[in-house]
Amino acid sequence: MYVGDDVRFSGALVVTSGRFCDHPTLRIGDRAFIGDRVAITCNRQVVIEEDVLIASACRITDYDGHPASLEQRMANALPAADEIRSVRICRGAWIGQGSLIMKGVTIGEGAIVGAHSVVTHDVPPHAVAAGVPARIVKEGTTDGSTYRTIPAKARGAEVCRYPGE
Repeated sequence: MYVGDDVRFSGALVVTSGRFCDHPTLRIGDRAFIGDRVAITCNRQVVIEEDVLIASACRITDYDGHPASLEQRMANALPAADEIRSVRICRGAWIGQGSLIMKGVTIGEGAIVGAHSVVTHDVPPHAVAAGVPARIVKEGTTDGSTYRTIPAKARGAEVCRYPGE
């Protein structure tokens, strides 16, 4: 485990790891902020880069918790190597309260994840992702100063309408 300079922890942090990979690595970069009740499961690698903000009650995991195969679960077997995939939260990203960042995900530089989102796919740099599952709702400029909203139909969301509309 590596913790950079000026990292701030705002309460309880839970870090767990299984017996699956040799030398699991958790890296927290300089000036990161980790909110209260954040839980990180690191069986291979979780990287939180510099200046990342992670709000309270978030969960970050590089593994689902049990093997996907029923037979493997019943046999209490170790997961297959491809069931454990590294997570990276890039510089300046902001993870909203209560969000889940799942295995194999990269959150791009300066990206924002809305509160209580479940992120199962990569979020591009300077984008805003929200929902369950999280979808890109806004695209940002490289300096993060302006955003363009993605129409609901373009992001695969159903558009609710009142009868008669």
